[in-house]
Amino acid sequence: MTKPTQAEIFSSWAGTTRFLYNLCLEHRILSWSQYRLSCNYYDQANELKELKKCEGFEWIKDSPAQILQQSLKDLDRAFNSFWKSGFGFPKFKKKGQGDSFRFPDSKQFSIRKVTKSKAFVKLPKIGEVAFRISRDIEGKVKNATVKKEGDGWYICFCCEKEMVIPGNHLPTVGIDRGISETLVLSSEEDNFKNLELTLPKVCHELRERIKVLQKRLRLKKNFSEKWKQLQKKIRKLHSKIAKIRHDFLHKASSYIAKNHSYVTLEDLKIKNMSKSAKGTLEHVGKNVKAKSGLNREILFQGWGIFANQLKYKCHWSGGHLELINPKFTSTRCSECLYKDKNNRRKKVFECLNCGYLEDADKNAAKNIDRVGRTQRDSGGVVIRQTFEAVTSSFA
Repeated sequence: MTKPTQAEIFSSWAGTTRFLYNLCLEHRILSWSQYRLSCNYYDQANELKELKKCEGFEWIKDSPAQILQQSLKDLDRAFNSFWKSGFGFPKFKKKGQGDSFRFPDSKQFSIRKVTKSKAFVKLPKIGEVAFRISRDIEGKVKNATVKKEGDGWYICFCCEKEMVIPGNHLPTVGIDRGISETLVLSSEEDNFKNLELTLPKVCHELRERIKVLQKRLRLKKNFSEKWKQLQKKIRKLHSKIAKIRHDFLHKASSYIAKNHSYVTLEDLKIKNMSKSAKGTLEHVGKNVKAKSGLNREILFQGWGIFANQLKYKCHWSGGHLELINPKFTSTRCSECLYKDKNNRRKKVFECLNCGYLEDADKNAAKNIDRVGRTQRDSGGVVIRQTFEAVTSSFA
């Protein structure tokens, strides 16, 4: 019998944590539905000891105890989020989606750096594993997460580091998030000429390649060898797109945060904006195909990821991220503040009151910046009434 490779061991451990998560989730559901009994982490952690002794479940012992406990904590955290915020009832995990496991204590592993870009990490029950250092490990290492992306395994270290927040007196900026152009800034600075604000074209080229492969996939017999090969290629392309998108969003958010003291975004409800338009059997939706395409493009741009990145990066640079109500930002003139839904004609904005002509997204970004600055100066007070008083003079 050949010795399993490190990748095979990682897959086995990820499968064990997934099995335990799903088993305990089902246990909680049945306990409540049948007996109205609730379980917590400590109850199920104690039962885990008994499960390892049961006949047919001895293989659970092959995985480190810490990663199994972390799987139970993840489930407990998911339930707490559901009860407190209604975020969503915990779902069963599927094989191949988010395969990962976590070592919660830095005492359980050690890092040995060999060169500037190569190092080894010593993990329980497997020994030293080589990995490539993508960036310097700074601060005190708190935990390590091993996860699978595409066809490769990656390790992430969570570090604690003291930061000095600098004073920030740089200019303000408003940002409009779109589809044809991912980001449009209100600033007219020359520095932005070197900043990429739209997802690279290669992302769209890879999407077209995926469509071709998916058409070929439908002609193959499910779970045949050729079907598996095509699935592997498709997953690899999806992973490549995700990496390119994250790289683009990180570069854009870092540059914006470092060069501005006050950044304003629309408080978009992305989950509501990307809801399906199919409707029900009684009330069938309209323009379902067009809405489906729009939803796909909204999610593809990574608006939510960008907002999350910008929030903590603005804090690091001594700035602030403000979220405003998106109402009227695309129909109000940034020069005279006159609002009318007929001001905007697709990509062009032409004010019916003063004749101001501008790119529609650029005009919206200027409005976003103005509302953000007004909201900041008013101490967070809602300023909609102020703008309404101004626009009423044009009626």
